[in-house]
Amino acid sequence: MSDNTKFKDYFDSTLATLLATDISAVYPEFNSDAFVERVYNEVGSLELKDRVAAIAAALRTFLPDDYPTALQILLSTLGDELQKEEGMFEQGYHLMPVAYFVEVYGLDHVEQSVPALYKITKRFSSEFAVRPYLEQDTDAMLKILEKWATDDNPHVRRLVSDGTRTRLPWATRLTIFIED
Repeated sequence: MSDNTKFKDYFDSTLATLLATDISAVYPEFNSDAFVERVYNEVGSLELKDRVAAIAAALRTFLPDDYPTALQILLSTLGDELQKEEGMFEQGYHLMPVAYFVEVYGLDHVEQSVPALYKITKRFSSEFAVRPYLEQDTDAMLKILEKWATDDNPHVRRLVSDGTRTRLPWATRLTIFIED
């Protein structure tokens, strides 16, 4: 990553090309050209979170309609886990739209989505994506996060601490914890 480039500017057609290449390797039916073109046409004037949302929406359009199938395709592109505590923004940033995909489209598929967030966060972060799951079923998610809090992977432990912060920057507030 360059010191002169704004973080949001990494979420463009170059990132879409990277994702398309990875997806096409495991799902040859993926329409890479149309996906990249859509991202190129949509993200130019957008800020970071809107760029991430646009890329995730394009993924939803060009992957199979069946969410569990689409999710398995995305999970097969994750690559190696990060071995150190640092590196997620340099090495795993391209997974931010994948985490957002799970955040937005996976709430009706908790049994597939929550383990996916666990896998994603070992490579980037799911601290934003876990929040709707906490809101949807607080008790069940707190039991899962309690186990994750002692995970060997520091990125998983960070997900627990940052994912449960009531006022995490750039994230929706966790009103369930503010009110109680």
